[in-house]
Amino acid sequence: MRSLSHLSAISITGHDALAFCQSQVTSDLTGLGPEKWHASAWCNAKGQVMAVILIRVGESGVEWVMPTTQIASIANALSRYTIGRQVSISEPQRVSGDWAPLKSDNAHARLAHDLSRVLCVNEIAHDKPDDQAFLTDWREADLKTGLAWLCPELSMRFLPQALGLESLSGLSYRKGCYPGQEVIAKVHYRGQLKHHLVLLALTHEATLLPDTPLYQPSDASAPGAPRPCGVVIDQVANHALAVVRSRLGPGDRLSIDAPEPSGGRTLIGHVVDLASAPHRTPVS
Repeated sequence: MRSLSHLSAISITGHDALAFCQSQVTSDLTGLGPEKWHASAWCNAKGQVMAVILIRVGESGVEWVMPTTQIASIANALSRYTIGRQVSISEPQRVSGDWAPLKSDNAHARLAHDLSRVLCVNEIAHDKPDDQAFLTDWREADLKTGLAWLCPELSMRFLPQALGLESLSGLSYRKGCYPGQEVIAKVHYRGQLKHHLVLLALTHEATLLPDTPLYQPSDASAPGAPRPCGVVIDQVANHALAVVRSRLGPGDRLSIDAPEPSGGRTLIGHVVDLASAPHRTPVS
């Protein structure tokens, strides 16, 4: 197992741990066991995703994995909901992972949406000299499976549907209440989703920071005039995840504002189907 320094975990334990987590996350934890990590999200009362998480129901509690940049603020905010519950939230813990085949047991569980990888919490990772290459491959695999990790700047910006949680089985419309459930269900049943998650194949060499505005090429002649059609979530190598208007799909081209002093906009790539995205061979 090798370190995933960009991810951290918390463990929620106690008599009410499972019921508490079931009342907080977007996915249905009923019947889940320790053998897999499942995509989910924690939302605010408006249905906006505060954090995309991987969650695992263990024998002694429930583990949450999320970006290291969010772990402290989310754990602190989550603790406000524990009043009257017999639960305890741990300090942040290390996360490590690797590609299968490795031992898959109650400690080394596979990702439910990508069975080729295993993840574990609080195990000492044995990094290899090419660890940076491993980390890049891991992040790229997350990207191409549609796992949209959020940075703090993008927290509370999107509904879970816009982040592709439905396709990762991380969103339930039949379970009981959780923060934002009424808003999320209303958007689903009324068909009012305005944005969705897409993968971009980048044809122009550029560094796309999270929250970089995206535009359609038809807007290129009027920088700053039209509103963006989407924003970047994350970039790894020559691919990026983005949330864009629902009418955009495979083949649509997107641009970004060109750096000063040139002005204008630069075509950076096009939308591709997440399901057909090629996966890089992992480092050994």
